Amino acid sequence: MLRGTVLSVASPNFQLDPAAAIFPDQSIEVRTFPQTEFEDAAGVGSLAPGQAVRVRGLLLVKQSGPNAEMVLVAEKVDARP
Repeated sequence: MLRGTVLSVASPNFQLDPAAAIFPDQSIEVRTFPQTEFEDAAGVGSLAPGQAVRVRGLLLVKQSGPNAEMVLVAEKVDARP
């Protein structure tokens, strides 16, 4: 499970600022789907920038040129602080 703070929401996805020090200066795109389980949130539309969340899913690295972007395919999003 990855903890972090919501940076922005663009349904059905959102940007996460991870709390883990292994991801310095890098946000993670969290992709949600109809199968994604939400706890203490009605869905991605109920998330707000600055909100603390925990996310579980498959973390992928998307290579785009010389830069790598992190994408998390969310199985569960927990909005409990």
